[in-house]
Amino acid sequence: MTVALTAGLPERPRNPAGLVAYRLTHQLPPVAEPIPREFTHARPHPIQTCDTCDKTFRAPRPDDDCPWCVARAAA
Repeated sequence: MTVALTAGLPERPRNPAGLVAYRLTHQLPPVAEPIPREFTHARPHPIQTCDTCDKTFRAPRPDDDCPWCVARAAA
């Protein structure tokens, strides 16, 4: 944008505001298309409540056991 406004300026313009207005409306490059971006943020799992110990945790499915009950069952 700076080049479009400042390239080839006359030494002493008669109407500086008019020159800038003309260049802003007629000499700017076209607006670039937005770059498509993929969604990079993964949505967290929903919050569940364990039926056994009544603790809350996140799990992809409602029938998953909480990590504390899984660890207690494995021990």
